[in-house]
Amino acid sequence: MSYRNYKIIPTVIPGAGIGDAIMGLAAPIQNAMQDRAKAVEEENARIAEQQLKDETAELALIQEQNDRSDAENAAMEEKANGLKLNMGGEYRRSMDGQFFWEKAYNEPEATFEVKKEALQQISTQKRFRADLLSNIGGLGALKEQSVEAAGQDKNYKDDTAKALDQWGQGLGTWSITNGEGLEQYIENEQGETHLLPMDKIRSGDYDSFVITPKIMEASSDKFATKNKEIKARVGDNSGSYTPEDLGQMSVMADTEARPVMANIESYATTDKLSTEAILTKRLGFPTETKDKGTSTVDTIMDGLYSGDVNKVREAKSLIQQNVANRVDKEMLTILGLERGKDGNFTEYKAPVDPSTDGDGTGAESAQAEKLRFERENIKGMRTNITKIVKGDVKTVMNVLGASNNAVFGKGTAAKVADKMDVLPDGKVKFTFTDRKDRKASGTKTFDFTNSRSVTDFLVLVNGLGRNQYTKALAEEIANKYKN
Repeated sequence: MSYRNYKIIPTVIPGAGIGDAIMGLAAPIQNAMQDRAKAVEEENARIAEQQLKDETAELALIQEQNDRSDAENAAMEEKANGLKLNMGGEYRRSMDGQFFWEKAYNEPEATFEVKKEALQQISTQKRFRADLLSNIGGLGALKEQSVEAAGQDKNYKDDTAKALDQWGQGLGTWSITNGEGLEQYIENEQGETHLLPMDKIRSGDYDSFVITPKIMEASSDKFATKNKEIKARVGDNSGSYTPEDLGQMSVMADTEARPVMANIESYATTDKLSTEAILTKRLGFPTETKDKGTSTVDTIMDGLYSGDVNKVREAKSLIQQNVANRVDKEMLTILGLERGKDGNFTEYKAPVDPSTDGDGTGAESAQAEKLRFERENIKGMRTNITKIVKGDVKTVMNVLGASNNAVFGKGTAAKVADKMDVLPDGKVKFTFTDRKDRKASGTKTFDFTNSRSVTDFLVLVNGLGRNQYTKALAEEIANKYKN
């Protein structure tokens, strides 16, 4: 059979060429496998390298956090300055919280939302720790104030303020404890607890107390200077007042009364608590009275802050009259001058009865003897008043002429103290017996910060009369003892 355009048709031999085909395919497959193995190796190396970087970065972050924590804790301890406040736990928890969010921020896969939240949380924790330090700083400042003002006449607006001052001085069993967040409490072993106004304490706008203002201090200094000038004189007028001196005293007293009153009005405008302290402890207005005609501290304060023009004027008039009397008493105490009914000043002389007892012997009468005794005692005590220091009862007793065996009264009614005790509140209690039959007769307690109590003491123990001079002396003693 013949064909046009014939082609050679190869004969197919079964199995022929398969080996060659396989060998031809093996080379690229092997190359691919080698390439993949190399890629895997390189990828693993990159993963290991990245892991090392991540771990190194995390370790560095941890170390940085630890260093920062140590530094901040040291700063906190330094700021605490010996204050044993339980804030360390809150501080560490805040540091841990910040560390958590710093890690979240640095995660490679962290989204914008996560990073934003992280930064806000980090900022919150920083502010929290700053406020914790402000807590410590504020409480530390209050503690310093309490220590510096120890022994001064303090006034508190509430029990919380009083507790803080006692804590600051180390009195009682008061301690500071944590509440929620930045809350702080003050409590004692007796179960008293007060929430502290930490917002005001942190800002420095809180005071535990106000010290009773010394409204007469400037005037007293001027009177003392005048007294020195008179005593320093030479010649015929040495140590004595001239008519010209006495003529100036009324003007001097009236002049000094005005700045004292202005000072009080200034306190009334800005500091209600200090104003109340002035009325009570400097001017001696009673806190309560059975006499309806006598104004109390509360009624005067109500008038001052009533907003009623007439009531305000009436309250100021009462204060002004009291101030004028105080100035006169300072003149009497320091300069030895007393104002007469005519408004003029004369040298003080204790009234003396020169009459005899009527038996013709010319002996001094009992009344004259008593008056002379009073004058000598007042003069001697006033000389030693500068030695009176608050809390130093022994010195006070010595100045006032008393001791464990102080005698109360005279004659058959006299009682002698067998024991003297200083009470926790600073008052002094005498236990005494009847001198005649030696039977126990009870106790008598005196408060040397209270002029009325001092007056009672001077009358009962020193035998002085209950007159204006004894009362003036008692007030001077009480003020010295308090301040």
